[in-house]
Amino acid sequence: MKTVVFLGLLFIGISYTTVKAVKGDLNAVLISQKIKYTPEILYRISQLQELFFQYSGAAATLHMINEFYPESPVKEKSLFNLARLSYNELDNKINAVESLQTLLELFPETKLREEAEHKLKVYMTGAVDTLQKD
Repeated sequence: MKTVVFLGLLFIGISYTTVKAVKGDLNAVLISQKIKYTPEILYRISQLQELFFQYSGAAATLHMINEFYPESPVKEKSLFNLARLSYNELDNKINAVESLQTLLELFPETKLREEAEHKLKVYMTGAVDTLQKD
């Protein structure tokens, strides 16, 4: 099974070093390998991290895209997925709301708008409930 997954990753253009990044500390791999990943590759890495249940790593990778590549063509998707991960997997409802608000502010004409607005209403309810518990 591992061989099939690895061959599949190579097929879609993801190297062995990238697979190591998925399972470990992405920043350490980037520094040690002196690799310059494009935002698109980082987005793929976040998807792989999620596939391997590395949710906090996936969120950190998505944050990296949003922080270091503000003009990235995948920023829209990365904000949306960061919100989804934050809410569903990391129980960080405030970050989920902030990510969706940022998405809607930066990309008012996004094709994700309808779904983002719906999720924002749901996530805001969850965030208010979280704040009331504290």
